[in-house]
Amino acid sequence: MLAYLLGVGILFSLIYFINDSSRTEVLSGFLKIWTIVLGIDFLVAISHLIWPKAKR
Repeated sequence: MLAYLLGVGILFSLIYFINDSSRTEVLSGFLKIWTIVLGIDFLVAISHLIWPKAKR
C-alpha cells in the first residue's frame, strides 16, 4: 500500500506539473491500471480472510 501511495503521488505530481493532458495521457493510464490491480489484490486478500483455506 505504501508503494502504491508513493507511486501515485509521484505520478499525480508529474501530471500536475506538466499540465498538458495530451502529454500525460500515458501516466493517467498507469494510474488506472495500478488502481485496478490494487483493487483486485484487495479483493483476493479479503476473500482469504472471509474464506480461509482448509487445514490439511
